[in-house]
Amino acid sequence: LLVDRDSLVSTEETDVLDKAGDLGLPVLCFYEAEPGYVEDLIAWRESYPLAMANAVARPMTRYFPRDSADLCAHQVLQTLKRTRLTSELKIHAAHEIRVEHDDFSMLANLEDVRWLTPEFAMVMEPWSVDLPETAYGQPGRARPYYVSYPSLDLDKAGLSEKQLARLRILLQENTHEGQLLYIDSLCLDTQVERTTSQRRSSLAEVSKFMEIMLLSEFIILDEVDPDATSKKPYLARGHCFMEAVIAILTGNCLPTRQGQLEELDRAVGLELGAGSVTLRNIVHKNAKSPIPLINRLVSVLETKTFSSNLEKSESCRLFADMLTRHPHLCIDNKGKSTRTVGLRGLGQRLLNSASSVMKISGSSGKSS
Repeated sequence: LLVDRDSLVSTEETDVLDKAGDLGLPVLCFYEAEPGYVEDLIAWRESYPLAMANAVARPMTRYFPRDSADLCAHQVLQTLKRTRLTSELKIHAAHEIRVEHDDFSMLANLEDVRWLTPEFAMVMEPWSVDLPETAYGQPGRARPYYVSYPSLDLDKAGLSEKQLARLRILLQENTHEGQLLYIDSLCLDTQVERTTSQRRSSLAEVSKFMEIMLLSEFIILDEVDPDATSKKPYLARGHCFMEAVIAILTGNCLPTRQGQLEELDRAVGLELGAGSVTLRNIVHKNAKSPIPLINRLVSVLETKTFSSNLEKSESCRLFADMLTRHPHLCIDNKGKSTRTVGLRGLGQRLLNSASSVMKISGSSGKSS
């Protein structure tokens, strides 16, 4: 049973769930990992108390497809009492079980955001910040690319010659039909003239920036040219650190070199003071108590370089919001982990209540 905020109890599910309850078949319930999930599930619990009495709800989300797929596979195998995975089954699950989003057209409706076509990316000049309207398109079925990069010139915005050359190689080898790009210096259309330092201060201007980052596939151009006027390392920059963490956790990343994502995963783990433990492993280990880890990640982000205090505060707010959508880190409205909360409690209480009513009716001589 897949449930999100807009899922209504309908007759289509009635026969299946009632039959499952009658036969004692397990019901696996997966819900969209976001605050307010309890309210979303109440109608289902009350409508199908028998089927839901032994059901366990688990979070999953289109925003973090890799870990959502892992959680889904684990829950299914555990229900089938196959808790010990063979290496062959692990490989099969990793390749065959996916949680995928297949419609990105809603990104075209984001105010002040445009999406660059790869055709123009192949011919534009380095340091470009202004392109004609024909350079842009509207997202559709293909997941767009999000280009993450360090600004290498203090006086110029946009991609350097070397960054642009690397991007073009990747696009030639990997771009699919309808796939567009987000590059901040080119894709924010605020109609306001900004200085170079303000070019990347986009978080306060775009209300749904989270959608852009979590639904895109990252291209991380993390190399810093020795000849650049801005030599700060990639992970020392606020935007770059946040983008790297999201790329690691979503798994939506087109690597610019072999082992790039794994390398970043270890580097962020090191920044958290975890030694050789990767960020993904840290997230898995803190699934039942996510708040301290979320706070730790936000505090590390606060130490990074930003163009302004406003950009820092907006980045930290956005970062925390995105992290709480992760299936291992999602919390309810009271700040508690939702990973350990199932449907057993309410479902069993409803059954006990119904049983009590039947006993009282029987003792009074009334049919029930």
